[in-house]
This record gives sequence, structure tokens and C-alpha cells, in this order.
Amino acid sequence: MKLVKAILRPEQFEFVRKALEENGYTCMTITVSEGHGERKHFPTENCDSLNSFDLLPRIQIDIVVDYAKVDP
Repeated sequence: MKLVKAILRPEQFEFVRKALEENGYTCMTITVSEGHGERKHFPTENCDSLNSFDLLPRIQIDIVVDYAKVDP
């Protein structure tokens, strides 16, 4: 068994969910979060909050796959 995690932009979620379901992956865990890849801004020295980052909405999909059944 393998755990597969995908972090997506919200507008990509429905497309990915439908593709997973069409291929037999109907059980998944969805987490709504915020994040950022390559940071455009860094936090200031005296800032303790997450507001100093430019965080963007993200959706994380977690699925567990039986590695033996995955086609190469």
C-alpha cells in the first residue's frame, strides 16, 4: 500500500476528482489549506503571524493505493 498526496489549486479539484473516480479511486481524504510554492515575499524579522506570507488557497487529496495492482 502506498499513500499518494496531491496538492492542487481549487479550480483543478473537480477535474482531478472525476478522473480519480473514473479510474476506480473513490475513497479519498480532502483537506482545504493554504500554501505557496516559490515565495515572492519573505517574513519580516519582527513578524510572528502567517500574514507576512502570500498564502494561496490549496486543496490536498490523499489516497491509499494498493501498489501491487497499479499498472506500470
